[in-house]
Amino acid sequence: MRAVKLGLGVAASSLFLVAVTVTALGGTADCSRIVVTGHPQYAPVSFASGNTLEGGAIALVRRIAQDNGMPVTVLNAGSWDAAQKATADGTADVIVGIYLTPEREKGFSYVRPAMADDPSSVIVSREGKLNYTAWSSLVGKKGLVSEGESYGVKFDDFMASRLTVEKVKDFPALFAALVSGTGDYGLIGYYAAITGAPKDKVKIAVKSFTSEPMYIAFGKNSACRSLEPAFRKGIRAAVKDGTVNRLWEIGLADFEQTKGQ
Repeated sequence: MRAVKLGLGVAASSLFLVAVTVTALGGTADCSRIVVTGHPQYAPVSFASGNTLEGGAIALVRRIAQDNGMPVTVLNAGSWDAAQKATADGTADVIVGIYLTPEREKGFSYVRPAMADDPSSVIVSREGKLNYTAWSSLVGKKGLVSEGESYGVKFDDFMASRLTVEKVKDFPALFAALVSGTGDYGLIGYYAAITGAPKDKVKIAVKSFTSEPMYIAFGKNSACRSLEPAFRKGIRAAVKDGTVNRLWEIGLADFEQTKGQ
């Protein structure tokens, strides 16, 4: 969130232009463009590429916006937690790849239907062992989770009441903590595990311990919420005709290309 902190005192510089792009466009009284944000480490849904975000869900928002004559600005907020805060406070209009929870519904208006179901995995270090049969298999062990993550209402409640977990800054920090022995296991989205985890140090112990619908949502402070019906129509069509699956495949290919650069 470096750009959010920039002030008007640098008006003559290019930094001012960046600040306007990030802070002003999302908070305009009328909807002149859509500012979209998402998870910077969740390929193929959304991922950081330089100072912006790419990915299948970002492409989907661009397509729907273009069909409705609306320009798009992409905000890389720096973390998933920061992306949620930016959407809740009106800096961004739309957030992609978000699960629905009662707490999040206070600040977000979810566009239905969901884009896709999203499995979440249990990962361990290469030397680690985990005899998993059910959620209760995690009781008595120390888990690691990234800040801002949810795994659905049922598992979140189970985690809060039954599990011992430590929150870390982001996925790279989770991988590092797991390898160092700080935790016995980590919880992470399946896509993030297969695209981001160092395969020589971390392995997937459970591919899907839970799966949740993944949505696009408007911030309730956004001036662009009048576009929600158009987004409902666009997402419904994209799910039905397979566009979402194709965008996920393209996003994965783009991510692999980015990693190779």
